[in-house]
Amino acid sequence: MTAPPTRPEAVLFDLDGTIVDTMGFLFDAFRHAVAPFVSRLPSNAEVVATFGPAERECIARYLKQAEQAGTLTSTDPERVNQAVERFFRFYERGHDQIRAFPGMIDLIQTLHRAGVPLGVFTGKGRRGAEYTLGELGLWPGVLRCLVSSDDITRVKPDPEGVLKAVERLNVPAEATLFVGDAPADILAGRAAKTRTAAALWGSFDHAATLAAEPTLVFYEVAQLRDLLLPRP
Repeated sequence: MTAPPTRPEAVLFDLDGTIVDTMGFLFDAFRHAVAPFVSRLPSNAEVVATFGPAERECIARYLKQAEQAGTLTSTDPERVNQAVERFFRFYERGHDQIRAFPGMIDLIQTLHRAGVPLGVFTGKGRRGAEYTLGELGLWPGVLRCLVSSDDITRVKPDPEGVLKAVERLNVPAEATLFVGDAPADILAGRAAKTRTAAALWGSFDHAATLAAEPTLVFYEVAQLRDLLLPRP
C-alpha cells in the first residue's frame, strides 16, 4: 500500500493557470496588444508559445515572429513599447476578469493563518504580477515572497526563480511544494529539487504537463487542499 504524501513545510505557487483563471483574458489582452501591428492575430497556442519571460519579451517575440512570417504591418520602431502599453491598459481595465479558481483564495488565506510560508513564482513581469495579486488581496501581506520574470535572468524551466523564492521562504527546497499548471513549472521545480504538483485544473495541455513528471497530480483545488489541510 502506498503511503500518503507528506505535507510540505512551504508552498510556492505559479500564478496564471494555477491561482487565477486568466488564460482566456490573457489571450484577449495579447491579441489586443498586437492587433494594430500584424495582419493576422495569434492563436491561443501561438500566444502560449511565447510564455516564459515577462510580458514585454513575450510580445517582442511574437512581433519578431510576425516579421519573419511576413505578417508584420508596422515599421514603427516603437511598436513593442506601444504594444506593451496596449496590453497593460487592456489588462488593468479588466478588474472583473481577474478571478481565482474556486477555493484557491480560501486555501491560501487558511495556510497563511496557519503560519505556512507561501510564495509565488510567475513568468509575469513585476507590474502584471503585483497588479493581479493585489486585486486578489494576496499582495502585499499574505504571501511571504513574490518572484517575477523581472527578478531573474533565466526563465522557467531554469530553476533560478524557484531557488530564489525558496531562499526567501527560508525553507529547504526538499520541504517545499511548487504548484504549477505548465510543463516549465514542473521542470523548474524538479531542477531546484522541490516537490512538484501539477495543477491540472488550469493546465492548457494536460499531457505535456504530465510528461514533465510531477511529484503529485491534482485535478481540482479541493484535492490540493486535502493534502495541505487534511481533515481532522
